[in-house]
Amino acid sequence: MPLLKFNDGMTFDTSGPIRAERRKDGWYVLGDGMLCAVDCMADALKLVFELKEKRGLNNPHDAPTSR
Repeated sequence: MPLLKFNDGMTFDTSGPIRAERRKDGWYVLGDGMLCAVDCMADALKLVFELKEKRGLNNPHDAPTSR
């Protein structure tokens, strides 16, 4: 299981599917061996959608929506 551990004690498991996670210091997109910090939930969902689309993993019902 690929883990990234930072000096502040935060640990990220980058295995598994691409997903968005909210942590105490902000939003992240992780999975498939990667970790990306993003500015907000909207950016996280957009990046997850784009990455899945490039890999052919999107379901038409997964599209990010604006509220």
